[in-house]
Formats: sequence, structure tokens, C-alpha cells
Amino acid sequence: MRADGSSVASGEVFGYTEITRQYYDRYRLPVMHTETNLIEGPNGDEAVHWLWKEWASVLRLRNDGIPTVGFTWYSLTDQVDWDVALREKRGTVNPLGLYDLDRNMRAVGRAYKQLIADWRDLLPAQSVCLTVPIVPPSHYDIMDQREAEWAQRVVNLRPTTVQSNPQSS
Repeated sequence: MRADGSSVASGEVFGYTEITRQYYDRYRLPVMHTETNLIEGPNGDEAVHWLWKEWASVLRLRNDGIPTVGFTWYSLTDQVDWDVALREKRGTVNPLGLYDLDRNMRAVGRAYKQLIADWRDLLPAQSVCLTVPIVPPSHYDIMDQREAEWAQRVVNLRPTTVQSNPQSS
């Protein structure tokens, strides 16, 4: 689904979404889809299709109520010798960045830029991670009770000081 309401087939999207749903069900923490990429293949649009497929997964999670705080492509520029995990110095450029090494935007970079333009007003930047601990709204009442109990314990642990009044003696 695009921001303008039109849709395109995204292919299989159940792998990432199902694993992420299981993670959320277990840990009850917000998720962020990070460091996804695909090499720009011979057609030049493989990475673009991957980007939209992964974005469809993120939207599906959000629509299912999983708190999702971000989505990133890795990396900004192409990588060198990434195909051999940097174990050997070959000088092979792996075309998977938003930009090539000459700082020219790749097709996936243009698609990512369009994704941001299309969705920035619909999904404004927010941060739930600035509040620690992260508590889902369904647990606010539990946390309020715990905070009240903690505050009472702190008050009970404070030493009491008896101030003498020199005028009363």
C-alpha cells in the first residue's frame, strides 16, 4: 500500500512479520526494522523491490498494533569486500548502499527518498525510547501502582531527623 492509497504486490511478507510478532509477544518491547538491504542486481530494481517489500512488513506490523519505532536501510554507501565479511582485501564493491562510492544516488536511494516523502506526514517522527523503562499503554496502571509503592519505600527509608528547638528547653 502506498501513501496515495494505490497498492502493489509486495510478495511474501510473513517471514519478518511473524518473527517480529513472536519477539513482541515474548518481550513486549517496541521494535525497529534495521539494517536491511539487497544488492542492486542486473535489472537495477532488485533492491527497490526489497525496500518496498520490507516497508510493507513494517506497515503490517504497525497495523497489527506492534509498536514500531523505525525503519532503516543499511548502508548509506556501498560496501567494499562485504561479500567476504571483510576477511580478505579484494576491493570488490558491493552495490547495496543508497549511494554508490562516488556519492551518486542509486535507484534504491531514490525509492527510499520517495518513501520518506510519501509517509513523513502520515507517520510523524516520534520517540518512545526516551522514556525508560518502556511501558506499553496497557501496563500504565500497573506501573503507576509500582511507582507509588517504590515512592512509599523511599519515604520509609529516609532517616528521620529530630530538630531540637533551643527555645523550648
